[in-house]
Amino acid sequence: MLCNDENLHFLIEEIVWVITVGSIYHLDFFSPSEFYIGVLIEIINVLPDLISLKIWSIALIQLTCLSIEELNSIRYVANNNKITKIYLEKMITFEEILFLIDLFPRLKYLQVGCTSNIDIQLFVRVILTKILDKTNHCVRLLAFRIPTADEEMIKKLQKMIDFNKLLFDYRIKRISDTVYLQWE
Repeated sequence: MLCNDENLHFLIEEIVWVITVGSIYHLDFFSPSEFYIGVLIEIINVLPDLISLKIWSIALIQLTCLSIEELNSIRYVANNNKITKIYLEKMITFEEILFLIDLFPRLKYLQVGCTSNIDIQLFVRVILTKILDKTNHCVRLLAFRIPTADEEMIKKLQKMIDFNKLLFDYRIKRISDTVYLQWE
């Protein structure tokens, strides 16, 4: 979905009209192309009751390229949103996940679609380190879809988590091509 200013303005108007008659709790944005984070911020600003979000892919730009107004919008959304569940269908870089963890501090459930060529141990280590470094983190379930998921991958992940002492009271399981990592 390519959003120019006119399309975004029309979309925001439609959302505002819809929420005059009801609340929106889940938003599913499917777009075969990357989704610019600024568009997401503007949409979340007009959806105060949103608790879950599903997006295909996001395009992050350098935060140094953002205007002060855009940075303030990001801070506002981070402080005021109620989103607890995120589904990112196609992760391009780890930075996308790290940004989403920061943007949604009430996040409890994070599901990510990964490519088969990803270093899954590095991915899990980076994501868990980011989550656990936050003082009031809420994330308790990380799910990632990876075509090469198998029992050997699960064993390697368990060994890496235990060796690095990332988690103590956790469960990890695989269902088909999705790995679920849940902790207390």
